[in-house]
This record gives sequence, structure tokens and C-alpha cells, in this order.
Amino acid sequence: MNNCYTKYLPFVAAAIAILIVVRPSYGQATQAEQLVLHTSNSMYLCGETIWYSVHHANMEDEKNRSLVAYVNLHDKQGHLLIQQKVKLVQGRSHGSMHIPLAWKEDYYYLTCFTLWNLQFEQQELSCRKISIYNPFENVDTNYEPKNSLPTPTVSSSAGTVGIDMPDTTVHRRDTVNVTLSQNIGQMAVVSASIHSLGGLEADEYLFIKNQSAPLSSSPYYATEKPVNMERGLRVTGLAIDPATKKPVNSDILSLHQVGGDSFYRIASKNGEVCMDIQEFQGEAVLQLLNMNPYQSDAPDFEMKMPGQTLLGLDDTDVLLRNHAIDNYLKNARLLRKVIEIFDDPSTDSLSIMPTTKYPFDADKVYDMAKFQSMKTLEEFFREIVYNAELSPKEDKHTLRLKNMESGRFFMEKPWYLVDGYLTRHEDAVLQIPFKNLERVEIYNRDKSIISQLEPVMVRSGMIAIYTNNNYLKEHTANGKNVFAFSGFGEQSSFVVQHPHEDKTKAMENPKFGFQLQWLHSLVLGQENTISFVTSDLVGDYIIEIEGITSDGVALSGHHFFTVKY
Repeated sequence: MNNCYTKYLPFVAAAIAILIVVRPSYGQATQAEQLVLHTSNSMYLCGETIWYSVHHANMEDEKNRSLVAYVNLHDKQGHLLIQQKVKLVQGRSHGSMHIPLAWKEDYYYLTCFTLWNLQFEQQELSCRKISIYNPFENVDTNYEPKNSLPTPTVSSSAGTVGIDMPDTTVHRRDTVNVTLSQNIGQMAVVSASIHSLGGLEADEYLFIKNQSAPLSSSPYYATEKPVNMERGLRVTGLAIDPATKKPVNSDILSLHQVGGDSFYRIASKNGEVCMDIQEFQGEAVLQLLNMNPYQSDAPDFEMKMPGQTLLGLDDTDVLLRNHAIDNYLKNARLLRKVIEIFDDPSTDSLSIMPTTKYPFDADKVYDMAKFQSMKTLEEFFREIVYNAELSPKEDKHTLRLKNMESGRFFMEKPWYLVDGYLTRHEDAVLQIPFKNLERVEIYNRDKSIISQLEPVMVRSGMIAIYTNNNYLKEHTANGKNVFAFSGFGEQSSFVVQHPHEDKTKAMENPKFGFQLQWLHSLVLGQENTISFVTSDLVGDYIIEIEGITSDGVALSGHHFFTVKY
């Protein structure tokens, strides 16, 4: 029977040879993706918000361009601090990152890439170098002032945007009309920002132009199962045992979404972790847990993604202050105190998506307001929870739950879900002050554990504890197995001052900052007009324009003006 197919083999071989010769390789048939990243400013304070926008350099190639971009914020040592995912609509999108108050004053790097860059190991990314100052660091340091105004750095290959302003001297709270023009002859997407100078040193805008990405012989995702990453999340990193400092080998690692009802089983070989979470589009805090009872339950996790190497990164570059920056930081400290006194809510940051406080259906629930005569959790478990037992172990007691279906005690001590965080630090849990307890839940049935929790918990059961002040949050949330990820941000959450905004409204709530306005996305034809309202701060200002044309030509322009009383 095999002989009847033998005669067709030469024809099959010839057909395969023709396909190999005629069909171009995928790397040749597709154009390398290049993203352009803009930020609302190049200098920020701790507590402020970084607004950014992302554009495809090739705005015309709609068929092949990605629909999702990743935006990372690194320190200058290359450590990943914040990671976000944004949806690209018609080739562009925008988002924001809130800077924590306690961050160190230094240079930071914002990078942007797509899954195309990761798939073909393209190492060159769109990158912005920003400086972040902490107003409460080095308060008494003095610096020599600089009298010269900075000149923005413009690439020699960039096109020029003309900026026409009727008068270079305006007054406070004036409405200013500015005409933008470009002679490239193509549609372009630009961002317009207005900054106060006052001697502030303008940081050089760092943009690394992408080259054609080589086609890898073994693409990063080639050997893994397909996943719709336009709607999912891929978590990659290295799991390290905190005791031995060696990579973790375990088939029963689990990712837990803090405050939610999701567990994701994951395996680790030589410490390497790669997990796909389908249909993930929100914001979440995740815990990596090791369910193996003979290994550490909370491995250290270093989240990584391919292509996060930053070009031109210099960890020896020192962020310095001058006299003007020192004065500005002094005013920022005073402004923060005023905001604290009057409790002025911030409107320039994304609110975290609400999560269900009690995500699981417990087998037994205790309202702790009824047991306030007791003093400790240990006493509560001993006297009230009849299906729990505290057995002495050396100088401490170890808690065991009784399985309500088998009538026998679980093999291991229970997991504790404390205000959404999972932990096995029993000593720390039992030390929670009784007055801070709101609710205690018991999970000790196989059915409720397997249907809701990590199935391995059938060996231990779980106790959920909710407090009125997140008592153990500092102990659990700062663990090296906890990390955050921000998903798609709503377009409406991006605060922009539009040209048609009423002047009276702007006067009632002026912006007291060196940045007056940032238009994240303006489609520029041959000529466009924008308007803005000046703030109460007098001094020298600059309008800066950055953008990209439909065929990838960079655009830039700047114009100085002065605000008087």
C-alpha cells in the first residue's frame, strides 16, 4: 500500500521547494513596528502623575500594527517599577502613572513596546528620560542660579512645526490663541506642552529610533501555547527561594489576585515562571505562592519581560538641583500643606478598580463585634471555633482546622487570607489586636475549597480575616512575592484642558504648577489653532511641540513667551 504513495513523493518535494523559494520570510514580509512615546513633561515631583501618549510611527499600516502596547517605568539601574498595558485605538493611545511620595530623587526611564518587539527580540525601544524630584529630600541644599534659558534639543532629522503667537507677552489668566503649521504635506499626530522656565533646566528628550528588527530563529513565544495577548496578561520572571537563594523548582506554584477570587496554577523549572492570564484588562495586585508544604510558601519573585534592556542608560548620571528648582520644590512643599489643610482631592490620577471585600463564600462566618469581650485571636479560636484546635508545639501553639466532611483534622496548618493577602505567618496573624478585627471566615469543606480556592488547600483549609485598618498590610503587601500590574486605562480618565474650555471655569480653578497644559493627541494638517489659559504664575514660558507624520517623520518645534501681571 505504501508503494501507491511513493510515486507522488517527487511532486510533493518540488511543491515544497517552490513554496520555500517564492514565499518571503515573515520578517521580510512585515514591517518592523516602531512606537513613539510622548510624556506631558520631562520633570516631575513625587506625588504627581506622569501623563503619556503612544503613537505608531507608521500610521497608515492598519492591518499589521499591534492593538496593545506595554509602557514600563524603570529606575536608572534598569529595575522595573511600574508596568502598564494600553489599548491602541487607530494607532494611538494614552495613559498615566502616579509617582509614589516616597520615591528617591533621581533620573528614571519610561519605555514603550509591543508584543511584536518581544516576539522578534527587538531590543531597541522608544524611551524617555525623565527626572523625578522629591520635595522633602535635601531641603536645605543651596545651588547657584543659572540665568540663561534652556534650548530644547531638536533632532537634526526632525521636521519643523511652525508656532505663531500674536504677542510674546501676555498677562495672567489670559486666553492665548496659537497657530500651529507644518509644511511636510502629510497628516501628523502631535502633542503640545507648555512649561514654565524660570531657570529650570530642561531635560534632553531621549528618543531611540528603531531599526529593522531581525527575525529570530527561535521567537520568544514560538514554543508556547497560543494566547490572545490583546486581552490577556503574560507574567514572566524568576522565582527564588528566600532561604537558600536558589531557583525554585515546583509544579504547584500559584498566582493569587489580591482582593479577588482568582487563583492561577503555574509551574516553575529552574526558577523560570511564565504564566498567561486570559481576559485580563484591569488593575491588580498579584501574589506568587508556593503550595508545596516542604518549600517556602512565599518565594521571592523578580518580574521580567524580554526586551526591557534600556539603551543609553547611565546609572552614574546624578540628578542635580539649581536655585530655581530648589525654589520650586519649596513652593511645592507649601502647596502640599495647603492641600492637606483644605483636603483638596486630586483629579489627575486613575482610581483603582473596586474589588469585592469578601470574594469567597465561607463555610462559617463570625462577626467579631459580638466577641469583643475576648482579648486575643488565640483565645477566640480556642473558645469559640469548635472545629479548630490549638496544639502545643515547643513554646508555641499550632492551629489546625477540622474537615467538616471527613471529621478529621487537616494535614497542615491553614492558610490565612488577611485583608485579601495570603500568608502562612501564623505568629503574625495571631498577634493582630482583637479590637481591629471585623470578620473571620472559616473554609473547611472540600467542596468549598476545591470550587473556590487553590485545590491544594484541601490539605490545610483556609481562614480569612478582615480588619478595620489593614493591620498586616505592611507585613504582607511589601513581600518580595507581591507585584502590581495595571491594565487598560479608560480613555475618559485622561484629564485634558480643551481649547473650547470656558475661561471663567479655568479662572476658578487655575493650575498652580510649572506645567500649564498638555494636549496628548492633536491631529495636525497644514494648519491648526490651539488655545490655553495662562496661570497665576508670572515668568518665562515655552511651548513645545512633538509629533510624528503618517510616514514616520519626527516633528518638533518650540516658542518662548512671557507672562506678566
